Amino acid sequence: MMQEVKIDGEAQLHLLTQAAGDRLKMCRDILHRNKAEIEASHAQGPTGGAPASDCCDNLGQLEYDPRFLQQIVNDSCGTLTAVTGAPNTVRPSVYNTMKSNMQQMSGVTWQYYGAKEGEYHQFPQNDRSCGGSAHIFRNWYVSAASPKKKNVVIVIDVSLSMIDHNRINLAKQAALTVLDTLTARDWES
Repeated sequence: MMQEVKIDGEAQLHLLTQAAGDRLKMCRDILHRNKAEIEASHAQGPTGGAPASDCCDNLGQLEYDPRFLQQIVNDSCGTLTAVTGAPNTVRPSVYNTMKSNMQQMSGVTWQYYGAKEGEYHQFPQNDRSCGGSAHIFRNWYVSAASPKKKNVVIVIDVSLSMIDHNRINLAKQAALTVLDTLTARDWES
């Protein structure tokens, strides 16, 4: 037995768009808070923060979090450097802001910041940043650093000279690294 229920479509649409707008405003506010805190931290200069090995070695408190669908360290930020000797300009106040953001809005998950000088900060900390590729080779970073559409042609030499010293595998790995930096806007062949 079916029952007819009348719904005010316009009112329902208004409720949905208002909820989505409120959520987007909250996300924008979080981004602005992070930006302001990072800029203030940068203005104070390098902090001499923890090197990458310290952050990746201190993963004893990993706990599964359903929000992230993996294990994280919920009260810690992972700090990695892509370049040896890169300055760490992010102070604990940035991490506190990121932690507060996550507590205030249930939809907030990964918050990260990568600088052209080689530093990378991710909140919360987990083991996926350890032993991985540098953030400067990730598509989100390349998109920000080079926002225009890229047309990439990859040519790999397969002559006999590439057999020496494992050169062909190095060339393949270099090509894969380039491909990993591309986004849906880019063209490759």
